[in-house]
Amino acid sequence: MRAVCRWLTRYPSNVDTGSRIRLGFVSSFFHTHTLMQLFLGVIEGLPRSRYEIIIFDISARPDDDITRRVRSAASMYVTSRPKAYVVRVDAASMH
Repeated sequence: MRAVCRWLTRYPSNVDTGSRIRLGFVSSFFHTHTLMQLFLGVIEGLPRSRYEIIIFDISARPDDDITRRVRSAASMYVTSRPKAYVVRVDAASMH
């Protein structure tokens, strides 16, 4: 996970230094789940000075400790039903 964070910190080098790179993650696993326990370090490890983190949670699960950590690490946290997430992704990219 540290290697991923180091790679993302370096890439890309041609972006204006005054703007943050917008990264969006879409998943139904932003809760206590094996995949999220492995990926949480990546989300929390990204420097907020360089990245705007947008989370699109398409699950219907209630919040748990992992969900709250993801929510606090994100610049924006969007919840949506699975069939509606494409519309939400498009809407978030408009501003």
